[in-house]
Amino acid sequence: MSLLDPDILIEKAHQLVRSSDLLGTEWQPAFRVLLQAIETEAGLSPARSERVVGEMLNLLSTRGRVAALLNHRPELRDCKMPAPAVITGLPRTGTTLLHNLMAVVPGNRAYRLWELRAPVFAIGAPVDQARRELQATQEILTWLYDQAPAFRGIHPMAADTPDECNWLLRTSFTTPFFSWLNYVPTYDEYLATADHRPAYRDWDLLLRLLRWRSPGGAPVLKDPGHIWALDALFDVRPDTRLIVMARDPASSVPSLCSLCATLQQMSADGPSDAEVGQYVLQMVTRGLSRLSRAVANYGKQIMVVDYRKLVAEPVATVRAIQQWLGRPFDSRAELACTNFLNNQRRAPKHRYSLEQYGLTRAQLPALDLPGWTA
Repeated sequence: MSLLDPDILIEKAHQLVRSSDLLGTEWQPAFRVLLQAIETEAGLSPARSERVVGEMLNLLSTRGRVAALLNHRPELRDCKMPAPAVITGLPRTGTTLLHNLMAVVPGNRAYRLWELRAPVFAIGAPVDQARRELQATQEILTWLYDQAPAFRGIHPMAADTPDECNWLLRTSFTTPFFSWLNYVPTYDEYLATADHRPAYRDWDLLLRLLRWRSPGGAPVLKDPGHIWALDALFDVRPDTRLIVMARDPASSVPSLCSLCATLQQMSADGPSDAEVGQYVLQMVTRGLSRLSRAVANYGKQIMVVDYRKLVAEPVATVRAIQQWLGRPFDSRAELACTNFLNNQRRAPKHRYSLEQYGLTRAQLPALDLPGWTA
């Protein structure tokens, strides 16, 4: 019997939430493809496979808690959600820095990692449930950095700081995050042709529920994974304002390779560096093609930001974005951004190269975005 048998995990989730309702079934094809790919391609150790089981049960249980809450309070489906500002771009292009800066601007609302991991609480949850979720999230990060110490320097995270909204897409099992975390070529091929709209409808619902639980502020979200599904994002939220980070692929691609290799080789008989290089190259080529198409189709709702400009003039860059969004940026916002930058800890140097992953600049797809040149 397989630890990652999807039917067994679904039945266990039913038992955990004491309900057969896991918020519909549109998520099941992606769930099944993902588990099959992890079992046959990722080469995980038994201990890490058990960890995956726990993660999958938590995601399924989140769906069950959402279904129970909506059955109890059906009007929550119609919670109002202001037009979101969404930061995206290839991974490793400065999206985290920009997100953290915009998060400290008064009037903006960026959701913290623990909130995104637990967007709803069970009905009747104890009054200190938020503290419990914060602690559980901290324990996950401790485990991650113990298993992959190098990852701390690649992508530092904290339970109580803003993080990526792919935590919400994970509940639908339709996000390239799983392709970064695990070496799963068949799952990544599935994502290339899958309909992402059901996942984004769930994403939008969870954002509404988060806002209901913690109202206020103009939402600022971030996830590099959006570039692979921008048509679905705009179909579900046509009022989205998109900020796209642009950086030379010769820098961002090997950095993404390093991130994927660090995670995929953690407690696993993972891929070689050369295999990671080809895996990431195919992924990036598809992502940039979809990004270029989205810029052509939704250009008025998209602002392209040069990574070099952000690094050189971070406060001025945030001011320009706020003005484009029609949101205020005053002396308080400038001070908040400056204080954030002054309090940043210097991260360990993250070293990587195209050659390490068997790639050359000539193989990389072009970054064809308005206002950006290499």
